[in-house]
Amino acid sequence: MFLNLNGGRPVVLFFVVSGFLISYVLDRKYRAGSDLGAFYRARFLRIYPLWWALCAVAFLTNLAIVATRPVSDSLFTFGLVGADWAIALKSYPEPYPVMFLDPLGVGWSLAPEVAFYLLAPFILRSWRLAAILFVFTAVVRFCIVRMFPWGPEWHSLAYYFFPTLLPFFLLGHFARVVGDRLQLGGVACASLLAIAIACLKFLGGDNFDNPWFYVAILFFAAALPSLFHLTKDHRLGNAAGELTYPLYLIHTLVMVTVLSVLPSHDLDVPGLSPLARFGVVALIANLIFLAAAAATLVCVERPLSALASRVLDRMRLPSRRSPQL
Repeated sequence: MFLNLNGGRPVVLFFVVSGFLISYVLDRKYRAGSDLGAFYRARFLRIYPLWWALCAVAFLTNLAIVATRPVSDSLFTFGLVGADWAIALKSYPEPYPVMFLDPLGVGWSLAPEVAFYLLAPFILRSWRLAAILFVFTAVVRFCIVRMFPWGPEWHSLAYYFFPTLLPFFLLGHFARVVGDRLQLGGVACASLLAIAIACLKFLGGDNFDNPWFYVAILFFAAALPSLFHLTKDHRLGNAAGELTYPLYLIHTLVMVTVLSVLPSHDLDVPGLSPLARFGVVALIANLIFLAAAAATLVCVERPLSALASRVLDRMRLPSRRSPQL
């Protein structure tokens, strides 16, 4: 909160990062139309094996709750595709709890991610189509934000709904396109990030959706190309990047099962102020988060992704050959 970032704002910033990275790999690695299957395969292996493992744990340990819910909720949870529409519209104006088990709540943000992955190869290769979609969805978002102040309607239509989140993904794409033509150095990158932080910290206030937040996003997006090129070959940064997905998925589960045993206010250490006691607990908590994420990456995500990759390889039908006459 020191940077005026609550849990929701970093998710929106990540959508910008995701748009940038997907635009980058489509431009560099999957240019040919024949690479479309390889692109979807890579995205599937990144998202679903670990997500399904978490779903299996959550469902098997909460069978009584699962039995009371519509089957469609489980299908949306496992499949992710269309889950954002169900969350936004099924019980409008209140967001519908499609992902009804606490450890799976973070999965709502995977639904817009998957929707963007499905569309990206078709919309990012045409700057006209990308620009039209950006303008249209940005106008729709602006109208919704003007119509509905902070509340259930805003959450349903402006926070969980992919069509009004698409501008953030596309902003990352445009940042990549501009960045390829306008290379900025480290000083410019640091300056842009500093301006973004200043907008969040000193000008944005505590209102999630305000003009200064959008200004901060623009400067953040402008810094991404240089930031990426300055850091993409750093081993430590890439290793930390591998931890982000398991860390994001399991952090609620870790809080529920492990961090609940840690003291939050009554850490009895003589001479420590309340803020210092909180800092000690926060340090312990973050070490637990990182250890759990590393264990999940090594013991769960990598083996399951490798297994899923082998299954996909075996599912490929052999090429048909003309019979020998």
